[in-house]
Amino acid sequence: MDDYSFECGPYWELHQKPKLENFDHYFDRLKFIKLKGFKFLQSELQLVKILLNKATHLEALILVSPKSVRIKLWRADGPKYSHLFYSWKASPEVKIVLFEHTADRSLVHPSHSKDWLV
Repeated sequence: MDDYSFECGPYWELHQKPKLENFDHYFDRLKFIKLKGFKFLQSELQLVKILLNKATHLEALILVSPKSVRIKLWRADGPKYSHLFYSWKASPEVKIVLFEHTADRSLVHPSHSKDWLV
């Protein structure tokens, strides 16, 4: 999904969001999510909520700001967003971390086991 570009707007609202919300399966093998260019837009928050609700064994959610934006919002509203994110999580182990683009130190690699390939 490295090349996937999230499009907010009418297509998200009318097609993608309802499909994900009504998807009756959980992402029980998903352990790592990294969203680059995260700006706290309403549509991005909706996507994070869906992913956190459906990823039952998620270990890490990494949010990285866009190259051209400094995240002052997180510092001001950090407790509010932290509370929201942690209220949405299905996985008790998940760590949610925000990095500014210039300080992205999330060298975490997915730790998915390959036993499902057997």
